[in-house]
Amino acid sequence: MGRDGIAAELTIAAKHRATRLSAVSVGTRASLSDDRCILAAGIGSGCLEAYPTLSHVGVLGGTERTMGVGTLRVLIGPALYGGSGPSGVGGQCQLDAAVGVSRVALTLGAQGDVVARFGGETLYLGSLRLGLRLR
Repeated sequence: MGRDGIAAELTIAAKHRATRLSAVSVGTRASLSDDRCILAAGIGSGCLEAYPTLSHVGVLGGTERTMGVGTLRVLIGPALYGGSGPSGVGGQCQLDAAVGVSRVALTLGAQGDVVARFGGETLYLGSLRLGLRLR
């Protein structure tokens, strides 16, 4: 079941000339509403637990390929997570495509996270994003 939410992400990549790159990622996610109940008869009705607000910091590595005015980038790596509820560790994967001129590009991307919280819970997070890349 999907949940609504808002996220902010800042990924800073080290200056690179080759196709390999490294980056630091910081971000946060939060739910937009408290409406978590499904009021329907039968299987699948009931209420979901409150979705936690999560912030993270991660160290990522990956590859980038430039084709004309476009760029494809994949980054993956470990991250630390904190926020409401127990903190945790996990992995993050970012995939994006960018189109633009030499210093500014419009990006469209996806991000997935798996978080093993220290309380024993495992969270699977996914998001789509639209943003700017500044060089």
